[in-house]
Amino acid sequence: METQFQSISNTIAGDCQIQQDYALDFALPSLLIGFLMILVTIFGYYAGQFLQSQEITRFSKEEFYQSLLSIMMAFFVILTVFGTNTGFVSLNYFLGYNTENILQKSINFSQVVAESIANNLSVMIFINGVLTFFASSTLSFGSFHGSFSFSPGLALKPLTDVVTLAVQFLSVALSEWLFHLFSLCFIKKWAISVFLPLAMILRAIPYTRDGGSGLMALVLCLYIIYPITFIGMEETYNALYSQTDLRAMSINFINEFSGTSTLIAFGLAVLSGGVFVPFMVFGVVETIWFFIQQAIFMFFVMSLILPFFSILITLTATREVSKNVFGADVNLSSIIRVI
Repeated sequence: METQFQSISNTIAGDCQIQQDYALDFALPSLLIGFLMILVTIFGYYAGQFLQSQEITRFSKEEFYQSLLSIMMAFFVILTVFGTNTGFVSLNYFLGYNTENILQKSINFSQVVAESIANNLSVMIFINGVLTFFASSTLSFGSFHGSFSFSPGLALKPLTDVVTLAVQFLSVALSEWLFHLFSLCFIKKWAISVFLPLAMILRAIPYTRDGGSGLMALVLCLYIIYPITFIGMEETYNALYSQTDLRAMSINFINEFSGTSTLIAFGLAVLSGGVFVPFMVFGVVETIWFFIQQAIFMFFVMSLILPFFSILITLTATREVSKNVFGADVNLSSIIRVI
């Protein structure tokens, strides 16, 4: 599980490595689209003069103004993203932290959370296998002639069900955080170079002009607001999540089942008619309960509650930026209701 996760995570993170995050290559598609928009409006203006059509001439003048406005809005998005990240990097350098921009910091945090979930999931799958093995086994106690046998399946069923549910929760959480990692990498590589020119094209069409303005606001919020929410998640993660080394605990847990001391204790339990069994069970349950707590935190807090507020804040900010900065009232209430 961990090896497969490392392969997937390294592949996604490797695709995210960009030497210059906000270089001219990212702004070049928007420049080309803006240049083409101006050429089309100029051609339309001269076509109106040639055809002596006041309507075409007036429409071309209006679209020329809208083209200039689209170019100004696109550069406002690029300069805001560049300025915000430059200020964030400078502040981190002044405070002595890692000099990473907002988006890269959120990508690194997503990798950390996904790795923690993968480690926890590996241990829980192993625990589930051990419990399933004992639940399906028949234990015998006492001497050969006076022994009695029983199957602990019914007694272990509540614990087995909880561990199975925790495995399912962690599987969903791991898929979600891999999606977060992929989406952040996608935003880093393609939001400005693809969606910003697309927004300019939508603004060039009168019927989709508000949608283009809303898409520009979304690009701006995806580059700034959305990663900032992950930085807030990181503070919550560092404050509440147990920093216990799950790898070391899993090794100790395996040693509890495979060590010589365990074999001696189990032999004493068999010979004494099960006197030491409760002590063994409570020791194992305590370890299992720790991993269940980690699974609950990872699923409900880190994968359910905080991402919900992250997306809600991003969409709300997109609506406000679109309305108050770009002058387009975009209705995102249906998306918010779905979330």
